Amino acid sequence: MTEKQKYLLKLFREVDEICREHNLRYVLAGGSLIGALRHEGFVPWDDDVDLYMPRPDWEKFIEICKTELPPDREIQCSEVDRNYTNSFPRYASTNTCAIHKSQIIGKDCGGEIIDILTLDPVPADDKEYEKYRTHMMIYSDLINISVGYSDRWEIPVSMYLKYLLSYIFLGKNRTLEKLEKIMFSYKEEECDRYAMRWGGCPFLFDKDMMFPVKYMNFENIKVMVPNRMSDYLIWHYGDEWSYIPPHGERESHESIYVPGANYQEIRDEYMPRISRGRIRRQMTFRKFYCLLMAKKDHKLDVERNRIRAEAAAKDLEARLLRSERSLETLLAEKRFDVLNEIFDNYYKIQLSAEFIGREDYNGIRPFYHPTLIRTEDGTFQAAMLT
Repeated sequence: MTEKQKYLLKLFREVDEICREHNLRYVLAGGSLIGALRHEGFVPWDDDVDLYMPRPDWEKFIEICKTELPPDREIQCSEVDRNYTNSFPRYASTNTCAIHKSQIIGKDCGGEIIDILTLDPVPADDKEYEKYRTHMMIYSDLINISVGYSDRWEIPVSMYLKYLLSYIFLGKNRTLEKLEKIMFSYKEEECDRYAMRWGGCPFLFDKDMMFPVKYMNFENIKVMVPNRMSDYLIWHYGDEWSYIPPHGERESHESIYVPGANYQEIRDEYMPRISRGRIRRQMTFRKFYCLLMAKKDHKLDVERNRIRAEAAAKDLEARLLRSERSLETLLAEKRFDVLNEIFDNYYKIQLSAEFIGREDYNGIRPFYHPTLIRTEDGTFQAAMLT
């Protein structure tokens, strides 16, 4: 383990102990869950810990920590601290420095953290989820000025403007309270699904994918993990989740990490040189502009993908015609090397993030609006008989 991972493990132990003592549910998630399954601990290059916690448990966790929080610790969530710059909560250290990009001009704690992504109950009705998602995107945009969320969903610019004006004239607290009343109105016992509260993309989970929990080893700690771990990881990362990526594809999070320093000391050095008002105005204008341009940008993406799809279909047809043996023969002879060569370009394009998306910040739009490469039935019928 790295020194950073040792410190994160200390923070995680504290969260785990509070949850066990008070019978609160959580599950290890994301890269941390991959680490538990693949390494029985941290992924060697990982630099955070990801947990999911149902909103009712998180609300109890907040109340417990008002009297039982260890020294030099802080609960971070927008419901508690309106200066916080993320839509999902964190358990943070106040005597360390790990300032993320979204926190550069903020006033919230910029120490080492455990990400605790809240599972908000939502009904099975997709219209209710869309209602939740729309308000969550606006909520995230108002909390964090450094990132644009709503434009990827074509949230009506008039709706964003309504809440932005409320933010300006009625205040941040009253505006966020309005949004929270809408988003957090559903009761867990009446819902079949959870929406994982993240501004980048509120993932949807069936409740039985997460609970009841199972247990696994993580750095010699018995931790709670999802009920259907394999289903969750395949759904989230694809079939290749268990493979160790090449060195150049090993991702970690970017933050200003200064060992031995307090985040406030670092902020005191650079904040006087920054015009926070100018940055906020620029980012607000950028969000508004992106919303206005979203529909046009998405149409251009659709047209670009349509042209690429037609070219890919023609390319596949040409490869099939050039083949000296029929698809039927190649399958019978198990010549998968030849078949792979024929379909290689087709699969690369069809399965790309641009065509079918990913459930992440950049790929969520095409995930809900995929592009399919269309081929004529006759193309394959002819190839079977060649």
